[in-house]
This record gives sequence, C-alpha cells and structure tokens, in this order.
Amino acid sequence: MSLDNRVLRDRISVRCSSVLRAAFLAALAIPFLSLLFVGDLYAQVEKATLSGTVMDASGAVIVDAKIQAKNVNTNVTYSGSTDGQGRYVLPEMQVGTYEVSAQKAGFQEMVQTGLVLSVGARPILDFKLPVGRAEQVIGRSFSIS
Repeated sequence: MSLDNRVLRDRISVRCSSVLRAAFLAALAIPFLSLLFVGDLYAQVEKATLSGTVMDASGAVIVDAKIQAKNVNTNVTYSGSTDGQGRYVLPEMQVGTYEVSAQKAGFQEMVQTGLVLSVGARPILDFKLPVGRAEQVIGRSFSIS
C-alpha cells in the first residue's frame, strides 16, 4: 500500500469517527431536549394570563396603577402595575376564581369580583377609575372565562 493510500485511509477514518461521534451526541441530546420542552408546554397549559388597561373617567390612561388579583380559593395574590400606556399583564396565573383590584393615589379603588380564569385563558379586564379618595372602593361582580 502506498503512502498516499494510507494517508487517504486515515483521513476517511477520522471523518467517519467525527460523524459517528456527532450522531451519537445528537441521539443523546434529542430526548433530553424534548423533555425540557414538553415540561415547559405542560406548565403553560395549566395557567392563564390576565391583561388590560387602566384609565380615568375621561379615557386617559393611568400610569403606574397597582393591580392585584387574589385567588378567592387559595388566597394566592398576583400583583403588577401599569406601564406608560396604562397597560398591565399578569402572566402565569393559576386557574380559579379571582377578585381583581386597581388603585392609584387620587382615584377611587375599583374591585371586580367573580373573574373565572380557565386553562389557557387570556381575558382582557379594563378598569375606569373615577377621581376620588383611595379609601372609596367601587365593586362590581361578573364572570368571564
């Protein structure tokens, strides 16, 4: 066997072992990565996301209003605040029935009860806060899911 044939055989051998090594690592990685993604998908399915906008009586947005959503069965509370456009998002909430409040200094607090969040729900709950003292609370009951 000539020197050129031996060099060619060695190069082919190295390439084959590299390809086999890569295939073996991929075969190990694919099931592991699938478990990670399936776990994330499962966790998202059992949750809900609540969002909306907080405005004053004239329709102007209220920045930095405090939003609280309390699960009436478990007493777990999710909190957030509005952004520069008056919007809020409370992600990853457990399904259940909620009491949701919005408040900001200089406005009356508004509480909405009976909000039912189901699996995968993404309801929009807007608030219109009248001007007044924060001690004044306006309540409203409803059911959306």
